[in-house]
Amino acid sequence: MKKLNGYFKQIKNGSLKGEFGIVWKFFYNNLLAYILLYLQNVLINRYMPLESLGQFSYGQSMMILFSSVYSMEVYSAYLRFIGCNNEKELVGIVRKVLFIASALFSVTVLIYFRLPLYILFFGYMWMRERLYFFRAKMDISTYGRIKIFQYLLSIFILFILIIFNGLNEKSMLVGISISYLAVSLVYNFNDKAKKIIKLEDDLPAVETKEIIRYALPLSFNAIVVWLLGAADQMLIDRYLDAMTLTYYSVGFRIINVIRIGTGVIMEYWPRFYFERMGRRDYSAVKIMHIIFMGVVAALCVGTIVFSKPLYWLMGASQYSDMRWMFSMLAAAELFRQWGSINITFQSYMKNTSINVLCLSVLGGIKLIINWMFIKEAGVSILFHTTLGCYFLYYMCSLYFGSWKERQYMKQNP
Repeated sequence: MKKLNGYFKQIKNGSLKGEFGIVWKFFYNNLLAYILLYLQNVLINRYMPLESLGQFSYGQSMMILFSSVYSMEVYSAYLRFIGCNNEKELVGIVRKVLFIASALFSVTVLIYFRLPLYILFFGYMWMRERLYFFRAKMDISTYGRIKIFQYLLSIFILFILIIFNGLNEKSMLVGISISYLAVSLVYNFNDKAKKIIKLEDDLPAVETKEIIRYALPLSFNAIVVWLLGAADQMLIDRYLDAMTLTYYSVGFRIINVIRIGTGVIMEYWPRFYFERMGRRDYSAVKIMHIIFMGVVAALCVGTIVFSKPLYWLMGASQYSDMRWMFSMLAAAELFRQWGSINITFQSYMKNTSINVLCLSVLGGIKLIINWMFIKEAGVSILFHTTLGCYFLYYMCSLYFGSWKERQYMKQNP
């Protein structure tokens, strides 16, 4: 009880006093962005021809996958290295990687899709670079404006396509590509983007190989996450029926309600964690860890308890008789997010391969079991293996994250 009172006192008067204002900025910027994304999806679902919807989703997911693999998510290094290394050199290294990634992406897309205008989707990488940069600088207002500007621009293009009866998977993918590229250009070449980069000659230079070693596992992580998200739906489509796929897809999309809240946490947490661990402000790390774990639990459990009205709010009440699917996915999401929070310690130690290794091994086992037993066990096997996979991932995070973190804190008081 005494320890708990100490935590509350620090929240009220201590070093965490101003942090919740930053979290709130993350929240309302993300909330507005998600509202715009929801509007965009509603318009696409309503006006895009049925035969184009599947091709649009497939094309977008493939280009995001190519972007993640070629870029190696190198811009995520901003979260770890800004404040510790020379900022101008860091930005230079990241941009060199993205120039190469843009060229490789363009060739791949041209060969794979054979549509030259799809090459414009490389703007997605450069927009992400700006998002991660301003997020690492804790410039939440600019970070939020980038996301909102991109959604507004893509919705404007969507309206134009609807008005002139030109909406299909190709035109929408090109339209979204233009919005990514336009936003990245605006926020790479405006005055603020130039002035905010600090020279910081007193900070050590960062080596290119260190950035690559940090970022490379993240490209493999993108592949694993993509496979885990897509493989179940591919198995249902091949071995079961279309209605089951619809029920699964509805439950999978409603999980995004949870991710609105957890997304705020996961966008804020790494930068806070790296900064406070570097200052050895371990009490602040522990307090925020407890708070965020509790918020994730409340979101996941709350959506399970109130799943019926949630289905109604999402316009999916006709599918609510299969809410158990969503409940299993929400429980799995709880363990996935808890594991991600715990294992942040490995990123602080610049060891991003542990997370990929855990997900790859567990995800591989999950896919093999699903493929072997889906015909006999039906769709339920997918949900049980998903829950089991992320529960074991959480257990791994207790060792590689929480336990290793405690050992580090003891050795570096």
